Amino acid sequence: MNAHSPAPVTEAEPGDFPLVEAVQRTAWQALVEDADCAVAVVDQHGYCRFANSRADVRLAAGSLLTGRSLTEVWFPPVAAERLGLIKVVFSEGRPLVVVGMLKGVWTRMSLRPLTRERTPLVLMATHHVAHTYPAQFLDVGNVVKARAHDLGPLACLSLGEMEVLRLMGLGLASRQIARRLFRSLKTVNHRRERITEKLGLHGQLHLAHLAIASGLTLVSDAELPQICAHQTNPPAGSNGDGGTGALA
Repeated sequence: MNAHSPAPVTEAEPGDFPLVEAVQRTAWQALVEDADCAVAVVDQHGYCRFANSRADVRLAAGSLLTGRSLTEVWFPPVAAERLGLIKVVFSEGRPLVVVGMLKGVWTRMSLRPLTRERTPLVLMATHHVAHTYPAQFLDVGNVVKARAHDLGPLACLSLGEMEVLRLMGLGLASRQIARRLFRSLKTVNHRRERITEKLGLHGQLHLAHLAIASGLTLVSDAELPQICAHQTNPPAGSNGDGGTGALA
């Protein structure tokens, strides 16, 4: 074997605990620090025992998540639904994946039980679902589509405005959007103006980028009305209100 070749990888023996522990520590560090993933560990009541910096930004709008309950940082319908699913993971001992809008971004949240002698815990690993992910990626495993959604900064938009924003993200021009929605060009342009006023963004490029970054381009024509109907409008001054910081 060449002196510069890596040593052959062999399976760890059942009693080789130092190796197993080293791999576990390295895997945990890679998940928390290297992967573009919001990682949190919660108990069955939704109390957060650990959260990395991405979880603070993406799940708690920049505030510290560790030591707080999910009910403090999420709006009631969203928190109630996610806590219910966390309890299912505890009771059935199997992972679940939840797909839906959280803080104004389409997310894929993996819930996995952590074995512990005294206090059972659940690992929450949350990804912002990029527009480059294949559609079938969302339909594998034990996937649950959320019924309660937090549209964050997008909650100020009407259904008609959300439809226009989504189609802008898909690259459609105003005339194409008008034909797609069976609306007049004047109506579409008015909705674009309203989106610009409400979100404080200007230009086709910025609005299209927002639609892509939020994951609106992954939402189907049929799903969008359901999401808007079940959105949770944040109260004034709350973490979910104002700005597009949730898209960080």
